[in-house]
Amino acid sequence: MIDTPISRLMTLHTDSIAPDCELGEAASRMATARISSLLVVEAEQLVGIVTEKDVLASLRRGLSRETPIAAVMTSPVLTVPADMGLRAAYQFAIGRGIHHLVVAGPGSRPLGIVTESDFRYHLALDLIAELRLVSSSMTTQVPTFAPDVPFGEAVRAMEDGGCVLALEDGVPVGIFTRRDMVRAFAKDLPDATPLREAMSRPVEMVGADTPLEEAARRMNALRIRQLAVVDGEGRALGVVDERNLLRPLELGLLDRLVAEKKEAETRQRVSEERLRATLDNTPNVAVQWYDATGRVIYWNRASEGLYGFTAGEALGKTLDQLIHTPGETREFLALCARAQASGKAVGPAEYPTRHKDGSPRTVIATIFALPGDEPCFVCMDVDITAEKAAMDRFRLLFDNMSEGVALHELVFDAAGAPINYRIVGANPRFEELTGLRRADVVGKTADLAYGLDEVPYLEEFSRTALEGKPLQFETYFAPLKRYFSISVAPWGERGFGTIFLDISDRKRQEQLLEHMAHFDALTQLPNRVLLADRMHLATARADRAKDLLAVCYMDLDGFKAINDSLGHEVGDRMLVEVAERMRHCVRAGDTVARLGGDEFALLLGELISIEECEKALHRLLEAVARPFGLAGRSCTVSASIGVTLYPMDGADADTLLRHADLAMYMAKQAGRNRFHIFDPEHDRRTRFHQEAVARIGHALEREEFVLFYQPKVDMRHGTVVGLEALIRWQHPQKGLLPPGEFLPLVDETDLAVPLGDWVIDRALRQMAEWKAAGLDLSVSVNVAARHLQHEGFVERLAAALARHGAVAPENLELEILETAALADVSLASRVIDQVRRLGLRVALDDFGTGYSSLTYLKSLPVDILKVDQSFVRDMLEDAEDLAIVEGIIGLATVFRRAVIAEGVETAAHGTRLMQLGCHLAQGYGIARPMPAEAVPAWVRGYTAWPRA
Repeated sequence: MIDTPISRLMTLHTDSIAPDCELGEAASRMATARISSLLVVEAEQLVGIVTEKDVLASLRRGLSRETPIAAVMTSPVLTVPADMGLRAAYQFAIGRGIHHLVVAGPGSRPLGIVTESDFRYHLALDLIAELRLVSSSMTTQVPTFAPDVPFGEAVRAMEDGGCVLALEDGVPVGIFTRRDMVRAFAKDLPDATPLREAMSRPVEMVGADTPLEEAARRMNALRIRQLAVVDGEGRALGVVDERNLLRPLELGLLDRLVAEKKEAETRQRVSEERLRATLDNTPNVAVQWYDATGRVIYWNRASEGLYGFTAGEALGKTLDQLIHTPGETREFLALCARAQASGKAVGPAEYPTRHKDGSPRTVIATIFALPGDEPCFVCMDVDITAEKAAMDRFRLLFDNMSEGVALHELVFDAAGAPINYRIVGANPRFEELTGLRRADVVGKTADLAYGLDEVPYLEEFSRTALEGKPLQFETYFAPLKRYFSISVAPWGERGFGTIFLDISDRKRQEQLLEHMAHFDALTQLPNRVLLADRMHLATARADRAKDLLAVCYMDLDGFKAINDSLGHEVGDRMLVEVAERMRHCVRAGDTVARLGGDEFALLLGELISIEECEKALHRLLEAVARPFGLAGRSCTVSASIGVTLYPMDGADADTLLRHADLAMYMAKQAGRNRFHIFDPEHDRRTRFHQEAVARIGHALEREEFVLFYQPKVDMRHGTVVGLEALIRWQHPQKGLLPPGEFLPLVDETDLAVPLGDWVIDRALRQMAEWKAAGLDLSVSVNVAARHLQHEGFVERLAAALARHGAVAPENLELEILETAALADVSLASRVIDQVRRLGLRVALDDFGTGYSSLTYLKSLPVDILKVDQSFVRDMLEDAEDLAIVEGIIGLATVFRRAVIAEGVETAAHGTRLMQLGCHLAQGYGIARPMPAEAVPAWVRGYTAWPRA
């Protein structure tokens, strides 16, 4: 390597330009050809050289693209003879401060150019390893700029042989090199052009503790001249470039290697003597040497094992006397001749062969010629018979999988960034699922295979292929008009495999369930769930636009009489017609929703005045009051509408609807067939609420609260499965008060936290007392939204469990109102997960009454769904309530949740629930809430329910 002639590493002289050509043309040619210099030739004589350094100087001087080459070229040109050694040539260059050497032949005729890159590519990596880490050789004084600075500033700051880094928060996002500078000049970019439009990105980066040898390999592989050096957090420390890598030529390391080479030659003789011993004891590689006629002259022990012939049997024999037919021997000798003629190894390639006993073998063979006067050929065989059989089994499995499988390899651009991927294999199931023939897509890139302008899922698939991280997702693939579940796994060096299932039927079912969850089954109007989403959007829009939003609650006057007299079918037809009239009375951006029964809600947005709202409500009242033709009769109803205006009423969505509901009752009390706008009477109600909450706080301090317990049973097995703890207030004047008379006042206040903690502690204490008496029962307690979301909830719960250590955590169950969980799904999900880690079970209470969605249900890690009693109570008479109960039970089954129905009042309710698949129940038909002391006797006396 030290004495390598400079002609061995030069780039042949093929690019030249006349001195009267324009500088812009030179820059364009350099940028297009990706070269760093052009020879300037006139009348077949070398008169100069123009390099990237000259273009940089021209930019700094503000020269135009029309400037003649003669004005900026380097002249005269220093040349070196073609037989000059590598080291001498490099020292000649650095001694004169030049980056390009022109190699001249006879008559000073230019033969080619040697650049620093040429030196670097021919520099042995073991020399670079002498410099150890990148940090020992990198350049730290590198100009840095933000990506938006004018690139002219970067040009002025760039050193002759250096570069400029573009940083954002200290992290390299681009690099501006001499090659980028030439491209910018070729495009005639104005100085004010942002640097980001001229720089290269992304930046190839290495850590400061990276071995310099590894950095050199990377630069060689990517054919780049600089790498950004960063710290552990990705911030720029400097640059390592090819000048840093060429320091061994300046440090005299080559002289030391000359002496080492002589010592190596001595060691080589010893190594050759050891070679045969090594080959003889190589267990997995069968090595044979052959002469020009194909006779065996060496046969190692692995060859004996592979082919069954001993070395004594094989030596001196031709292959057709051992393992080949005469035709196969001729083919082998032809491969040997090719290896000798090319000077390169033939293979590795797969070949069939056979054992001495005739059994087939498959090998990976490499054939090459040894140097010397007498032809000698080496064949190295690796037995892959077992692997081949395994591959055949894999292919059989691959071709018969029920899932579609496709194998891909990434396609990269010149900068090394993935821009596409190619399909390289697919199984038969792929054809069935996609309708695409393998023959039509294998070998094609994804955009062509699927007929798309953009490459589908390129970012996701590239991440798996390059980072080795498996991926699984579901998607609708528009080109095939189907939904797929796709699993992605890394495959090969830079490839990936996809395994996919057609889930179109399941997705359609989910969409149907999603529609059922958001739309009223009878009128197809949005239901409470969707209304809640629309309200959040509408209030946010009103905040942005500074206009009014009317939240309306409408109830039909006289509907019950029509429904009772003419029947539910006629009543349903009237509700459908009312819904249709309401749709025609509002604008496209407004919302009409059905809340249940004959109750509707409206959102009228983008109102500029109350008068505009009133006109819309009058139109609505008139539309509803028009006669209906039903069952051969003319029927009329009217409507009472309650309205609250946001942001004049600045409450949240739930409260806005409650305010509108309250205003609706005021409209009914005022005579019906009218609307009423909500007046909060803020001061009076606030004082009343504060006084009531304060009285409840005093009651907690005075121990006026008690817990009652309502049994929960398994109707199918006739067993008691637990109890629900229900708070009561033993009021000194009013007697025993149910929770409905005081909990609503507490739930939205901080008092909900100590009251909720008291309930949990008192329930645990009671459970411990029952257990000591031989009654081991699980108990559920209700948790308010404010209590659940309060900081330290889980810690206080854990402390309560610790205080009552006799109670197993799994016997305590928390019931969380659906509306409480959905107030902040992310927070609720985290808290529920922490509670379950303590060993507790969690139930979602009053399910179906909130504004949940399938997505929310999927996100909440609850164990149990409680069907709200409002649906259970009327399900035997109301088909809609029955459908809701059936839907909730179905959802519980799909999401693998237990389900319990509350509000079971009769045996008929219990029987119908069991027919629907719900076996757990509680309600007055089973047992009313009772004091703690009554529970043991009730449990002992319980018999199966419902009874036949």
